Amino acid sequence: MGDLFTVLGISHFAIREWKELKIDHPLDVVDQATVGRLYLAREGTCQIRSHGGAHGITLGPDEMVMVAKETPHIIRPYSSEVPHSINGNGHSHAYPALVMVRFRAYAAGPDRDLTEGVQRIPLPQPGISTVRELLLEELKQTSAYSDAMCLSALQLLLVYALQQTGGYEQLPGGQLQSNGSGDPRLSPLIAEIRSDPATDWSVAKMARRACMSRSSFAARFRNVMGQAPFDYVTSVRMEWASQLLQETTLSVQQIAHRVGYESESAFSTAYKRRMGKSPTASRQCAEARW
Repeated sequence: MGDLFTVLGISHFAIREWKELKIDHPLDVVDQATVGRLYLAREGTCQIRSHGGAHGITLGPDEMVMVAKETPHIIRPYSSEVPHSINGNGHSHAYPALVMVRFRAYAAGPDRDLTEGVQRIPLPQPGISTVRELLLEELKQTSAYSDAMCLSALQLLLVYALQQTGGYEQLPGGQLQSNGSGDPRLSPLIAEIRSDPATDWSVAKMARRACMSRSSFAARFRNVMGQAPFDYVTSVRMEWASQLLQETTLSVQQIAHRVGYESESAFSTAYKRRMGKSPTASRQCAEARW
């Protein structure tokens, strides 16, 4: 789905984890991990409230709730829920069951997050709710094919949720964009930069790719993307480096070369300037969260 994310202007999208939760008591989610969360009700109804929030959001069938990164929140069974049901074998607990998805999604760099607060997203019938039903059915299976189906369904649900919560703008003619990456001159270049950030992306080279003069290109890029071309390239490189630091065991020197830096020291300086901490510190923080 990489091409779709590029068109939508989503510069980074990754599903980190998904699992099922049984809400038989209030669950306080307080970790500061830099991931958002998407909740779907598998059965029953629950309430999700951010710390300090006056009112909770009810999550029931045919709905999702999206929670932005670093947003502590509490999940509890809905007060009107009957805590148990009776079947032929006696009492069987029927507390709400959720599917929780941890994800990252932002545009043009990790400082441009696409989610905000706690938001409820209705799932219209029969449309996107069909994807939800597919997901819940595949979660019952155990094959590798089912894992692939679940991942694809979750990606579709997350893209839909981002659209519904204003994660990216609606442009004239129905074209979706975040931070201008749907521009007809710049969009192909942005896709190329994202697919190969290690290339020596000089302004002259980028201008040639966009079939524009250097001055016209630089002005248009800044106007559309909100930052200079080289700053954008640096954002993409640091974003990729951050992902490699958290999700691989590559050395800092290896990561530096992967994202276009000849020396580890130059990379470390650029990374700390952009991300606020050294590559080593970022990796240690990620390991502590997991």
